[in-house]
Amino acid sequence: MTSTLSEILFFCLKVLLILLLFLGFKITKFYIIGKLPLYDFILVCLAGVSLLFLRKIKIKGKRIFLFLVVSIVYLLISLFYYESLMYIIRQYMIIGYLLMIYIIFQKIENKSNELIKFFFFLSKLSFYLQLIFLLYVVLIKENSLFGDFNYLSPISVMLLPVYTARILTHEKNRAIRLGKLMLVLFISTTVGHSSAFLGVVIPILGFFLFKINKKQLFIALSIVGSVIIAFYIFLPQFKDVNASWRLFYWGVAIEKTVDTLLVGNGFGCPFINNEEIYNMIEVFGDDNDLLDSPEEKYIKAYHNSFITLLFHMGIFILLLAEPFVKSLLFLIKKNQNQENFFLVLSFLGMSTWCFFNVVLELPHSSLLYWLFFLLITNKLKHQKT
Repeated sequence: MTSTLSEILFFCLKVLLILLLFLGFKITKFYIIGKLPLYDFILVCLAGVSLLFLRKIKIKGKRIFLFLVVSIVYLLISLFYYESLMYIIRQYMIIGYLLMIYIIFQKIENKSNELIKFFFFLSKLSFYLQLIFLLYVVLIKENSLFGDFNYLSPISVMLLPVYTARILTHEKNRAIRLGKLMLVLFISTTVGHSSAFLGVVIPILGFFLFKINKKQLFIALSIVGSVIIAFYIFLPQFKDVNASWRLFYWGVAIEKTVDTLLVGNGFGCPFINNEEIYNMIEVFGDDNDLLDSPEEKYIKAYHNSFITLLFHMGIFILLLAEPFVKSLLFLIKKNQNQENFFLVLSFLGMSTWCFFNVVLELPHSSLLYWLFFLLITNKLKHQKT
């Protein structure tokens, strides 16, 4: 029974990820009853079934488990402290998706190697689909590749660093490897987000950190720095007018978290108040959608999933730091494990994407990221810090 359940759950997750790749927002915004999305309903059902047949939690990352327990305490306190249940639940989903995936992962942990192979397949599929989509944008729609959002689905952007890591760790032919990397770098500049380019660059830098000495690394960083400056000068999305706005908004989050003595604001609290919005307008002008409706202050997160987590949970987000620390140590110590090397490079690239965007708060990419997060936590559990 356990083996069969594991197979079913694993199959369902693969189907969900493929649907997210092809349909993107369409599947996450398909409602079945009132405001209940079909995607979230399926994920809740999978987590419920997993919990029902879970004899004991196989804690590989004790800190993650503790973080989830603390988050539930924060959620319960928020239910008494704040009024709107809708805003409380919506904001909690930045952790709620991790909670559900954590429960499901307990039942598919034995599928870790198959999951890695599936990530290989999914990243390659996403890469070729994105190429086809860009040809459609240019040849059929006759639109420009630059200055607009050009991607098949949100998860296809997150899969660019994964495919980059796949090329770096498993492509043996150097000429083919270089050609593919240049193509992925080019594609990352066409999706409309400068952070997509950074998400691809980080695995490449991680690969250099792993392979070369300090002098070579310095030269490589200089070259990459020059390339980034060139992209900033010549590509419009690297001059995104939202960049300064995001920094201002991040400052609001950090200030609000410091005001709580770093314990966080819980869930259901507005991300920004009217006074702060008007201060923002004085700096950036009156084009501010935070004033479009009262609910915007509660649902417009900080365009940085980790700063949003900091706002909600304060210093307790450090309980999630272990896979980040061990990933960096893996590169520095140059551990010879190709499978883990792929996971580390992918994870760091995906995390870069999350650092500059609203990702983990929403369903369209959180499943992929948290699966990687839990998988790499398990794979690196024996590495000493």
